[in-house]
Amino acid sequence: MTRPWPLLVACLPLLAMAQEESPLRGALDRGAWDFAREQGRIEREFSLLTLTPGTAPEHLDWAFQLREGGFADIFWRRPIAAPFGNLRLRLRNLGAPLKLAVKLADAGGAEWTVAPVDLPTSAAWRAVDFPAADWRVAGWSKDPDGRLDFPTQYLALIAFGVGPGPRYQVQLAGLATTPGPAVAATLRADLPRRVSAGEPLQVPLQLTLSAALPAAGFGPQVARLGLLRGEDLTAAAIVAWERPLSAWVPGQPVQGVARLHCSRWLPGGEHRWLFELPGATVAALPACQVVGRPVGRPPQAQVAAVGGVPALLVNGRPVNSTAYAAYGPTPEVFRQFGNAGVRLFSIMGTPTAHGYGLAVDCWLDPTTFDYEQLDQRFRMVLDQCPEAWLFPRLYLAAPSWWLDQHPEAAVLYDPGDGRPVPFRQGGRLIPSWASLPWREATNAALRKLIAHVEAQPYADRVIGYHLASGTTEEWMMWGANDDCWTDYSPAAAAGFRTWLQRRYSTAERLQTAWRQPAVGFATAAIPTRQERARSAGVLRDPATDTPSTDYARYLSDLTAETINGFAATVKDATARQRLCGVFYGYSLQLFGQRQQNAGHLALDAVLRSRDIDFVCSPTSYAFRAPGSGTTHFMAPHGSVLAHGKLWFNENDIRTSLAPGAVGEWGRAADVAGDIVQQNRDLAHSLVHGAAQWWFDVGRNRYDDPQLMQRLGELTRLAGQVGQLDRTPREEVALVVDARGLAAVNVGEPLTGELMLHQLPPAARLGAPLGHFDLTDLPALRRHKLIVFAGLWEASAEQRRQVAALQGEGRVLVFVYAPAPLRDGEWDDAGVAAVCGLKLRRSDQAQPLRVTYAAGQNLLPGLSGSYGSSRAARPQWLVDDPAATVLGTLPDGQPGLVLRRYPTWTAVYSAAGPLPAELLAALADRAGVHRYRDPGDIVWAAGELLGLNVSGAGRRTVRLPAAARVTDLFSGALLGERLTQFEVDLPAAGTGLYRVTAAR
Repeated sequence: MTRPWPLLVACLPLLAMAQEESPLRGALDRGAWDFAREQGRIEREFSLLTLTPGTAPEHLDWAFQLREGGFADIFWRRPIAAPFGNLRLRLRNLGAPLKLAVKLADAGGAEWTVAPVDLPTSAAWRAVDFPAADWRVAGWSKDPDGRLDFPTQYLALIAFGVGPGPRYQVQLAGLATTPGPAVAATLRADLPRRVSAGEPLQVPLQLTLSAALPAAGFGPQVARLGLLRGEDLTAAAIVAWERPLSAWVPGQPVQGVARLHCSRWLPGGEHRWLFELPGATVAALPACQVVGRPVGRPPQAQVAAVGGVPALLVNGRPVNSTAYAAYGPTPEVFRQFGNAGVRLFSIMGTPTAHGYGLAVDCWLDPTTFDYEQLDQRFRMVLDQCPEAWLFPRLYLAAPSWWLDQHPEAAVLYDPGDGRPVPFRQGGRLIPSWASLPWREATNAALRKLIAHVEAQPYADRVIGYHLASGTTEEWMMWGANDDCWTDYSPAAAAGFRTWLQRRYSTAERLQTAWRQPAVGFATAAIPTRQERARSAGVLRDPATDTPSTDYARYLSDLTAETINGFAATVKDATARQRLCGVFYGYSLQLFGQRQQNAGHLALDAVLRSRDIDFVCSPTSYAFRAPGSGTTHFMAPHGSVLAHGKLWFNENDIRTSLAPGAVGEWGRAADVAGDIVQQNRDLAHSLVHGAAQWWFDVGRNRYDDPQLMQRLGELTRLAGQVGQLDRTPREEVALVVDARGLAAVNVGEPLTGELMLHQLPPAARLGAPLGHFDLTDLPALRRHKLIVFAGLWEASAEQRRQVAALQGEGRVLVFVYAPAPLRDGEWDDAGVAAVCGLKLRRSDQAQPLRVTYAAGQNLLPGLSGSYGSSRAARPQWLVDDPAATVLGTLPDGQPGLVLRRYPTWTAVYSAAGPLPAELLAALADRAGVHRYRDPGDIVWAAGELLGLNVSGAGRRTVRLPAAARVTDLFSGALLGERLTQFEVDLPAAGTGLYRVTAAR
């Protein structure tokens, strides 16, 4: 360490400092503000809501009219770096009178508010101050230390005293901080001129005030000593004083000490010292040279097979794939999960602009990029857990200034009148994925961010990048959650025409398919919302609806193409040494209009990409209740494994510590219930060879000692299980036809019955179940019972693949639709070849409900009925004298039939979902090993066996062969050479067992 700088004296004029104003950078940047509302909520609550730039002077114009509600707000997604005496707004109110308040979220996520001020109608500009002393923790929020911690995360302006009818218009011309009343201070400090990153420093201080400090907000007045690199705070420590502030006397020195830890991951170079005490001022402090950690060699990260499933390897070694992802990063939470054994962490960032305000925009103008927040978040994780591996989630959108320059790239939606208008997310325009200039600019920005990361001291801890975009970051088409049908932008129209040319190659083929003799590749238009929503039955009519079918296909192909293009950039920019992954493929979650409009029907294209290493989704939101729920992934996981991709499950099940009602998002009533949920969710992931992360979405929390202890135990168990054989071995498969869903009418409820609601009974047939996409039929050779949950359209190759499965004693079950379409046309003659049964299409509508036939003996023990009371058409009626009728429709027509062939069995059901008892009977006929009778959920793979139950009680588990069985939760050996074993589980309980071949 060099010689310290021993003394600093400051005597600064009190009045001059009180008037000094520090404008906040980016305060008038439209791209830094949003409405924090999805488009659907905006349309519901407002008849007018705009935020537009203005001039003379430069300002932002916020105008709104309410349809409902009593407040409006806008959010500024830039940090305020340091405490202030006043927060000052320069504004005027040209609209109806209102009350204006401000809200801040501090560094820890706690929200602070201040009393509103009256804004009468006036053309005069005015300055409005919100003094520090007036700020308080919001009544709905919590702050552990009662201090507003900097830097802040966001600021919100809130209009109160408003209501439906009047037009409100507030113009903002400035946002600044002022120090407020301040006293001069003399500081003596031993400040090193040179420090090493990672070096702890103890700096003695002596402060003498010229007068008593004024009242200040933010809780107790706290001084801090820190280092600045440019305008960015890179290190800080609270000063511990020898006596409390109340005992300070002007003119008398007070001693203190700052214990400063310079992050080991801090970049080297020139910094300068900073001292802050609200209400006091000192002169500028000197420079300090930081000796940084050398840039480490970036790791080699890959996904490769370990124990029969894809696994994460870093520098050639398997890594425990339990992780934690943070929307609201804090040192405490990273320390907690690091102490629990977690070594994988994800934080939020962006190479351009973030659509949800979870990271500050970093592309500030055509030549300026600011990565300081990303650097700070990386350092925050690594300071608490130096062994952490990082894979940031990077959101891909566009800054507002870029869209101002490229208006043709902005997404448009059809509100229903065929006249597309701009779509806004959080009040901001959004870029179309079809825009080639946007892709080019974003690829360049992505390369710049990666180059920055790989030149930092933390480069050797970054293993990859999770790319996100679209609605809720999950590559759902813009507007998907708001029932806003996109994309009608010029970029999307051009992209659709290019796609049509690839699909049809000649104008004549396009004209034939669309039944439009005059259409051409230069004139083909995107169907209007009304045309896309047209419904003449379950399936779109090829005679009238092919343009809508094609556009649904295009949206998914566009999404997959965009994902794959950015993934290729990541791989190229990292010499293929870092991972790349995305959310995608939610065919087992997205129903209603999102099924066709969200763009998630092309999972096969993403899985084929050599640039994608992992795919992910949240744990399905459909069935989260303890005991009665059915944990499953949103995509067909068997297909993901078949392509060698790692599945990351986002475990965002809300804990009892999070806000919300019991049952909401899976929230339990207490910590004991949280542990039940976590046992189930992690056991499900472990058996299926999946990784998973815990997540703080929705202010989710885990900071209970008992809960964190359990998460640590589950993390250690995941490390042990990762060394075991987890080769998939289920013999029952549920197959979904994701691409074929483009031919289904938008929002058709039948698909939910056939697919989503088929999952609980299928999971409870007593045997493990695999989920596959139709594009992966060759992966089904080991399966004995295969259920096609709606087979809508099959290519010639897929028909050959189905035929190849018609043998080896298999039972193939076709529910409702047995491939009635081929190449966009009805294929009535080809149905029999696919399903092995003679069926005929009928336009009659009747309820799809099957009643078991009395006296049938092929599947004994079945009684009652299943299906829906809702009528649907078309239907496929059985006209096959060789088939045995097992159940009938309401009109007496066969609704469930079975036909035996020498080497396989064909089953057709006009209705779904199929009950667990029926599936169990078919599984027995196919020779499937069932571990349990219908009722409990069984997971099995390699050496692992999982069991999840509803009611409490003792269970007998039957094994396919003699085995040694160990309870992995308790560690107890249950026995050697067991052909069955008994377990006693509580209600909603989960068991996890290691089952190894007996010696």
